[in-house]
Amino acid sequence: MTDRPLDRSEFIKRGGLVTAALATGFLGSRAPARGAEAQSLKLAFPDNVHTPSMKVAQRFASEVAAKTNGRFKVDIFPGGTLGSETNIVAGLQTGTIDFAMHTAGFVESYVPTVGVLDMPFIFKDVAQATRVLSGPVGKQLAADCSQRNIEVLGWAQNAWRNVECAERAIKSPDDLKDVKIRIQAGPVFAAIFEAVGAVPVVMDWPDVYVGLSQKTIGALEVPIPSFVSAKLYEICKHIALTRHVYNATLFMASKPKLAAMSPADQEVIRHAGAGASTYWLDLMGAANKTAEAYSKSQGVQIIEVDRGAFRKAMAPVYQKFTSKFGNLLPQILAETGG
Repeated sequence: MTDRPLDRSEFIKRGGLVTAALATGFLGSRAPARGAEAQSLKLAFPDNVHTPSMKVAQRFASEVAAKTNGRFKVDIFPGGTLGSETNIVAGLQTGTIDFAMHTAGFVESYVPTVGVLDMPFIFKDVAQATRVLSGPVGKQLAADCSQRNIEVLGWAQNAWRNVECAERAIKSPDDLKDVKIRIQAGPVFAAIFEAVGAVPVVMDWPDVYVGLSQKTIGALEVPIPSFVSAKLYEICKHIALTRHVYNATLFMASKPKLAAMSPADQEVIRHAGAGASTYWLDLMGAANKTAEAYSKSQGVQIIEVDRGAFRKAMAPVYQKFTSKFGNLLPQILAETGG
């Protein structure tokens, strides 16, 4: 009998705490200078311990410990153990959380311009997105984050968002008409699926398994690695490879906490964060392929779709958000040829 997702969520969270404790113990084994006690720093992210995010966090923690001779110990808190998705970002601003790894959609609640990265089909591929975020656009978004007490250490991706449907195979935008689809909270995501006639439903991630089982929702739109980690392949048998949202992620530091460190320690943190972000990008490419293959092995139908048709159907979203994102939207489109 399949576990209910709330039970699974609790299991994941508890597992996250155990893993975090193990990580803390390992990092704490590097002795700080005689007479000094290692300063604990908190790194939080919403994904569970079985995702690439955990490996990225461990790499960052290890480098910080090594480069500071154990003066800093990074404690890892996965699976929302320090609060909800939005609470994690709020914790960065206040300094109750030192570092976080999160998708742009949740950062948008505090830094509205970051939401431009979730516009449908704004990037053609990872290389294009990386180039744009390494240039003036990335610098502008980082400056906007800085004004809200968040320092961006690096940009990455949490794998492309696709449409997963339990009710039927999705082959065209018309197939989504009247389908209740779970979306990530945010005006851009709601507008994307309203544009194709679907019914967007905001639902907490731990509730999605039950929502699909009880037909409260008939579909969702998440990266395939997230789909697999939540075992949704047990009850959802169709994935349309829409790749409608790039799903940009940010490796972030609390600006006030970082400012309290010495310039040398700040440099260590920034270097470790940038390296972890590059590692994150590398991991997600492989993780996406592995998750897709595993989904197939579990009887899930993987559907190649005409992305041009989806892009055309979702085009009205751009008119709706032109004023919100100011010059950023035309600047990105000019760089990408969109």
